[in-house]
Amino acid sequence: ISDARQAGRDLSLIRGDRRSGHGKAGDLYTHALFYVNGRTPAHLRMEVFDLFDGVSWLAEERQPHVEQPRIRTVDDRSWLSLIVTGRGFELFNGTVTHSIKTANLDGNVIPAPAHLEGVNIPQVDRADMYFVDRYGIVSMDRKSIPSKTPVNLVSHCVDRRLAASNVLDLAKSPAGHLIALPAGDDMDRVRGLAEQLTDSLPRGWSQILAIEDYLRKNCTLDRSAKVAADVSSPVEEFLFRTRRGPEYLFAASAAVMLRSLGYQTRVVSGFYARPDRYDAQRRNTPVFAEDAHVWCEVGIGASTWLTLEPSPGYQLLTPPSNLWEKLMMGLHAAWRLLVRHSGVLLAVTVVLVLMFLQRRFLEDALRTVRWRFIPGSDPRNQAAGLAELIDHRLRLAGLARQTGTTLS
Repeated sequence: ISDARQAGRDLSLIRGDRRSGHGKAGDLYTHALFYVNGRTPAHLRMEVFDLFDGVSWLAEERQPHVEQPRIRTVDDRSWLSLIVTGRGFELFNGTVTHSIKTANLDGNVIPAPAHLEGVNIPQVDRADMYFVDRYGIVSMDRKSIPSKTPVNLVSHCVDRRLAASNVLDLAKSPAGHLIALPAGDDMDRVRGLAEQLTDSLPRGWSQILAIEDYLRKNCTLDRSAKVAADVSSPVEEFLFRTRRGPEYLFAASAAVMLRSLGYQTRVVSGFYARPDRYDAQRRNTPVFAEDAHVWCEVGIGASTWLTLEPSPGYQLLTPPSNLWEKLMMGLHAAWRLLVRHSGVLLAVTVVLVLMFLQRRFLEDALRTVRWRFIPGSDPRNQAAGLAELIDHRLRLAGLARQTGTTLS
């Protein structure tokens, strides 16, 4: 990660068996890099790669954002306010908040979701203490973020159902490096596969989802799989021969296939906060070095980019549920519980039904046992208890004493 944050770094699709020292690796895998408080799964961006030479994705030198960020005070807190693009597409459904506490994270880049609107660090109240690049990635104007520093984030959540209805027809993207691909027979084969998968679909979101869905269903995620060093086209090797590899091959393949159809794409590296790592006792999700992840983004115009997740086993954060959705989720969870424990629930139901049908005999048995164990040996107490027991049995049989008739 410390290398990846440097300007001009590349994301190569061919990697050797690089091993670090045992002590360093043990530290990375034993201690979390940072902790996330908030809804998961979360894709936390660190760096963007938008140049592709056929083997590696390259990151340009970081340039500042065209709009200078400013500080806004909300509830006595100083927030770095960022401009969120894409509002005109009506893609967003609510906001989501995350709090990040650094631990062993090396670097000054703040891991944050896409469509970031605000950043708050206690005691940081000046805009020049931050640096926002043209991709919307925020970093601190210092060498590294101090350990245990809390960072509060507010971002907009994309509703893919709204994207399916609002991003209907994407015009051919203008020529540029965001759709540029190297020439060669390998790219022609990739373009042929992409056209075959999307031939019957209208241009737009349906084609984008078709590419994403194809990779998730037809390729196998295997982090141990490597591309041979003599392979000239890792994407072609992955799509037409192995169909197995790490997530960066999934992200690169999705980006290349979409570029071959004229869509603007780029590859993003960062971290994936896993829902299954949630610590209920501490109420946060630890993120380790092994949670480093690569995915891709597609441009839909107006400087708006949407996250795609072509790697199987990884999920995107969904918008907050409304009342009706929560009710349906509760009913669905209850049904799953009934199915999972159907045998036990059937036995309990049978027992309860039998108890209800025999409730008079059970009640009489309990009262009889209580009378037999009346404390003391006073005959008057025993006789009075017996009279009450007989009186109760008469009521159970429908022969209750008439009003005004005494017990004796």
